Amino acid sequence: MKPTPPPPPPPGPYDAVIEYLESTGSQFIDTGLLGGLDTFYPDVKMLVNGEQSRYYALGNFNQAGQCGIMADAGNVSQINFVYYINNSRIYQTIGESGVEFSFMVDSERNMIAEGRFIGTLPDNTSKLTNSKLMLWGTGYGQPFNAYGKIFYLRLRENGSVLVRDFIPVRVGQEGYLYDKVSGQLFGNAGTGEFILGPDVG
Repeated sequence: MKPTPPPPPPPGPYDAVIEYLESTGSQFIDTGLLGGLDTFYPDVKMLVNGEQSRYYALGNFNQAGQCGIMADAGNVSQINFVYYINNSRIYQTIGESGVEFSFMVDSERNMIAEGRFIGTLPDNTSKLTNSKLMLWGTGYGQPFNAYGKIFYLRLRENGSVLVRDFIPVRVGQEGYLYDKVSGQLFGNAGTGEFILGPDVG
């Protein structure tokens, strides 16, 4: 009887793909990109805890004038996609606090939440071009504000060129986002440790 062969190695520099990474308020990811979600159009599945989160769950390190995803300070049960036109903040509701949701801006600037068209992103938004794009780590220059889970995140520059294709993975018991475009691991740029979802591959 032949011995059972070992399982094949994972297709990347990690031990397993996991369902999600969860931030508990002191962990964040620096995507390595400069600009907002009106430059790097998102395709994302996430969960945001609006009751605990402050400011942007996905957005720029500088607060003013950015385009991103945030809990509504006036209604913490509501998650919004936010952009600025002429210094006025515009809200589009895309999800509920504590509930998984998907959202994307396609190449035609159509905003789609849970498969439903909710409007078109104007082409005259007030873009930031010199501010880091962060996951879970923004708000008036202070990181460590957002709580929630990330299941996947794809970012396309001006809706066409895929520059980040993040999936959550673990190396041992440490969580990362693995970028399938660059082949790099993006780890926690904050403190503490991400909570890891279950292995899925």
